[in-house]
Parts: sequence; C-alpha cells; structure tokens
Amino acid sequence: PNPTALLQSKNFSTMLETLRKYFDYIVVDTAPVGVVIDAAIITRKCDASILVTEAGEINRRDIQKAKEQLEHTGKPFLGVVLNKFDTSVDEYGSYGSYGKKKK
Repeated sequence: PNPTALLQSKNFSTMLETLRKYFDYIVVDTAPVGVVIDAAIITRKCDASILVTEAGEINRRDIQKAKEQLEHTGKPFLGVVLNKFDTSVDEYGSYGSYGKKKK
C-alpha cells in the first residue's frame, strides 16, 4: 500500500480520534520534514507540532525551513527539541561551578 494514501485515509483519522478518547497527549513520530510529505499530512491531523533534531546534524537555515513547512500546515508550532547535545562542550544552560573546589 501507498503510505501517503494510508495517512490521508479515513482510517488514519479515525485512529487518531479513537486515541484522543483515551489519552491526553498523543505523540506521532514522522519521517524528517522535507524528505517526504508524510510529516505535513500528519501535522494537519494533529493539534500542534514540535521539531526534534540532533545537535550538530542540521544548520539553522534548514531548521528555519522545516519550521516554516510545519507552520504552513496551519497548526501551532510549539518549538524545537535539541537532542544528543553534549553539555561538556558548552556550559550554557548548566549550573557550571560555583565557588572554589577543594583539593
């Protein structure tokens, strides 16, 4: 079967409606935005979208393009989740070290 046709089918919409009755939040993981149309089709059937990306794997311009594609669906874009971020490289957002270290 054609995956795009399945996502656009009444069955997929019915499945989401059924899940909404039982769960407060439903997370739908899709193929990367821009690679195939699946993410746009699914986002139109969801309440909002979040972009998840691996640190260092995509540049800011591509993140902006993906964000714009998700916003184009008409659903709220909630933000970006950055995973696999190496906190040892940059202390931004960490507590760092306070005071003097004892020997």
